[in-house]
Amino acid sequence: MNALVLTYLIGALLSGILYASGVIYHRLFLSPLAKFPGPRLAAATGLYELYFQLIKGGKFTWEIQRLHQRYGPVVRIKPFELHVQDADFYDTLYSGPMRKRDKDPWFVYIGWPGAIFSTQGHALHTERRRVLGQFFSKRAVVELQPVIWEKVRALCGHFSAAAESHSVLELHACFQCLAVDLISQYAFGGQHGFRYLDQPVLTADWKFKANSSFKLINTVRHFPWLYWVAHMVPRLAGMVAPAFAPVYRMEEDQKEVKSKVRAIIAEHNRPDHEKSPAIYPSILDNEDVAPSEKEYRRLADDAIFLTVAGSGAPAQTLAITLFHILNNGDVHQKVTAELFAAFPF
Repeated sequence: MNALVLTYLIGALLSGILYASGVIYHRLFLSPLAKFPGPRLAAATGLYELYFQLIKGGKFTWEIQRLHQRYGPVVRIKPFELHVQDADFYDTLYSGPMRKRDKDPWFVYIGWPGAIFSTQGHALHTERRRVLGQFFSKRAVVELQPVIWEKVRALCGHFSAAAESHSVLELHACFQCLAVDLISQYAFGGQHGFRYLDQPVLTADWKFKANSSFKLINTVRHFPWLYWVAHMVPRLAGMVAPAFAPVYRMEEDQKEVKSKVRAIIAEHNRPDHEKSPAIYPSILDNEDVAPSEKEYRRLADDAIFLTVAGSGAPAQTLAITLFHILNNGDVHQKVTAELFAAFPF
């Protein structure tokens, strides 16, 4: 019996070696990408990227720059991926809506399969982008200005209070509170928005949880099953792997977003409901949107991604911009003079 088990094990091992050898041979010599320059190891296995992302602490971007310096403007950085650093390829890479371009499933993995970012098929992604994009047109943003000013005034109140008490405010956390309050109110309607700016003291809770979720992407892109485990048992995942501890805290916000989606669906199903200019109530009222696109799970995934990603980029942009204004005396003086001229006190 032991000999038979050993025979099976050896056979399985040899089969695995032969299979891996065949895969590597195909990637190195038969793949359509085999003609492009780059490290042979990167062409053979995704472990090349994994090393720089996980072992070297997320430094694959800098490694890509080094590869371009060595191999030229087009480099094969993975078995199924090229990286291009040449403006002449812009029209090829960004082909526009008239050319079909499906996303690679590995690239879009973030743990929320119903979100627009996770949509792989070209046709479905185009339709979802069309529906969501109308809420971020120039006209839509202009119509949102009263809400924007309301949130800005609330943030300025915190700035004034800090100035009077000579206390310190962390800019990134402040702008994260501003952005998440704004995007959540726009997404769900005034009564369902987050209220971080209404707190007596602005905290970095949302900033910490959102940033931590994005930091995990380097890990879960290589081991996607870890994210599902973390979502299923977030407390245990945080105990076993400290890097996943923020998932437990983020789960609370995700539950709140899901509850808001349930609430607006329930309101929509009432016969006397009033129409709202907010994103998801408007989508529910839109007869041109397919019923499958209005299902709870689909909208919940999309809303979670929108509140996380839709608050992170604006907050980061505002924080970095204001830092450099404050850090550059000449720029600070010029901006201050222009503001006083435009808004005299």
